[in-house]
Amino acid sequence: MLREKVRSTIRKYDMLQPGDRVLVGVSGGPDSVALLHLLVSLRAEFNLSIHVAHLNHQFRAREAEADAQYVELLVQHLGVPYTIETFDVPGFISAKGLSPEDGARRVRYNFFDKVSGRIGATKVALGHTADDQAETILMRLIRGSGTEGLLGILPVRSKVIHPLIEVTREEVEAYLKEHDLSGRLDTSNLKPIYMRNKIRLKLLPLLAEEYNPNIKATLVRTAEILGQDDDYLKSATRKALDRVIKGREAGRVTLDLNRFRLLHKAIQRRLLREVLTLAKGDVLNVTVGHIDDILDLMAAKGSARLNLPNGLIAAKEYEELFIYTHPAQSIMRDLGLFKCQLKVPGKTKVAQLNVEVFTEVRERDFKAKIPKEVATRRAYFDWEKVDFPIYLRNRRRGDRFQPLGMKGRKKIKDFFIDQKIRPSQRESIPLLATGQEILWVVGYRISELAKVTDATKRLLAVEVRP
Repeated sequence: MLREKVRSTIRKYDMLQPGDRVLVGVSGGPDSVALLHLLVSLRAEFNLSIHVAHLNHQFRAREAEADAQYVELLVQHLGVPYTIETFDVPGFISAKGLSPEDGARRVRYNFFDKVSGRIGATKVALGHTADDQAETILMRLIRGSGTEGLLGILPVRSKVIHPLIEVTREEVEAYLKEHDLSGRLDTSNLKPIYMRNKIRLKLLPLLAEEYNPNIKATLVRTAEILGQDDDYLKSATRKALDRVIKGREAGRVTLDLNRFRLLHKAIQRRLLREVLTLAKGDVLNVTVGHIDDILDLMAAKGSARLNLPNGLIAAKEYEELFIYTHPAQSIMRDLGLFKCQLKVPGKTKVAQLNVEVFTEVRERDFKAKIPKEVATRRAYFDWEKVDFPIYLRNRRRGDRFQPLGMKGRKKIKDFFIDQKIRPSQRESIPLLATGQEILWVVGYRISELAKVTDATKRLLAVEVRP
């Protein structure tokens, strides 16, 4: 008996709890009509409050209006409160540049969210069946989905439940006939135009006839098994995520590649999807191929960048991977070229870097030890060797200097590479310079040209403070 089968599915996946307020999406088709009738019959047993939601998508003009009228008569007959609204989905699809399936899905779920919020629904019940499950799995397999996509339609996803997910369309039709019910026929489902329709009308019948008469049940069972595996892998991925993420802010996530590479490939793939979700909020249109592209990016030498769907970008710099939305959360800092003359002695604010530079001239105290290696933010120079005025600026194409301890000159770009300074940081690393020479790559190395020696009598002290 179908009612017993649905009750078993509800208990198996813990779909309903006593006192739940359930919003039931009813299109007027056979599946949703059967779902509503079944939930009404179980209402007292589970102590449910039921509210019906129907959206006229305006896809089929008079047919759509007739669907809405049918649903209204049905819910009035069953004594269930309802919300029926109309939305110009074709216009929305055209404005957003979406496919009919994607556009309708977005509008429909937004509608359900709005109505469930208004009535305080704790669950949203939808009429997807085992046939829908089989079609979804095949569609995602053809499009190149990973393991998570092959889970198909989850029996429970947040507060969305699918009580008919283990029920076939044949069982639905038999139930409607038994209870003298009917459902509206969506004639667009009879045309092999969209991929799902092609799978339903052509591919599944072919597979059943030529390869496996129980193909639908096989696919549904496969999704159930994968779901059990998925529960375990999700737990492992969450634990790995905490170890691998180095930084996170709105629209951007930074990963430690050294730690990431220690993970099993299965966890790596899942972790990347989690990170993409953290950065963007969803992984819509991200396929297995995109995940493979990110893995290839990580293996690349040096720095590299990859454009992904949904306005996402993956960028590798040394042993870090950045996933961010474009352009607001780019890891690059757009400082432009800046050059600020410093007061000597005195204090100078450099707005571009949000720092202050303090300079001081003093007589050499030969008893005090002057550090030859530069401190992170403070350095000393031989006053007599400095060609004034001096400036704080960022790098220019072709910049060179003679690092302390070296005989020859080196390109600033090569010095940054040797120091493993990420490309995204290089424009914001200040250089202390005269008109012709670079005296200090701030925080890293001073020049050989103005270093303090035993013969130095006067010192120029320069300190850069946040």
